[in-house]
Amino acid sequence: MERERNTTIASSWYRDKIFISILSIGIFLRFYKIGFQSFWMDEAYSYRFAQAESFKELVFFLKYDFHPPLYFILLRVWQTLFGTTEVACRSL
Repeated sequence: MERERNTTIASSWYRDKIFISILSIGIFLRFYKIGFQSFWMDEAYSYRFAQAESFKELVFFLKYDFHPPLYFILLRVWQTLFGTTEVACRSL
């Protein structure tokens, strides 16, 4: 019984270590050279929409756009919290 518990604890520890390793590699790859190139057209488009002066203006911009508006609203909040640099916008 004691041996089963030790085996379970060890396998749990290895599983956690593998998970953390995969997560760390994923975060590294996501942010590696994130600001290397300037904005692409779709990123500039999103950036411009998120920079609307008011919510009313944002709704006006999105009225004729076929993209879901939630991303632009989240980007606006993200820019308020983390700034408007290319790295900050792309990290969303």
